[in-house]
Amino acid sequence: MASNLHANRGTRSKTHIRQRSPSVSPTTLAELPYLDVADPAFSIRSPDVKAARAQSWFARTPYGIAVLRYDEVQKMLRHPYCGKGATCDHSTTA
Repeated sequence: MASNLHANRGTRSKTHIRQRSPSVSPTTLAELPYLDVADPAFSIRSPDVKAARAQSWFARTPYGIAVLRYDEVQKMLRHPYCGKGATCDHSTTA
């Protein structure tokens, strides 16, 4: 899939790429897991984080989204919209 993204870099929209992400069962952001990473007691090794990771590859936090799985982090870092120096701003997508 990664080579496909790079081969079609100029022809795919951000929205299309976002829809091709690995399986996300929640259909709205409100249904995504929420992790309060600002809480001093928060631990990345907590059962809440493990449950969130099992439910989805990302979760909501007080600061935005948090990517919870290694493979998805790697894909985002290699993607032209979200790689080094990119702003990864999806506010203009529908």
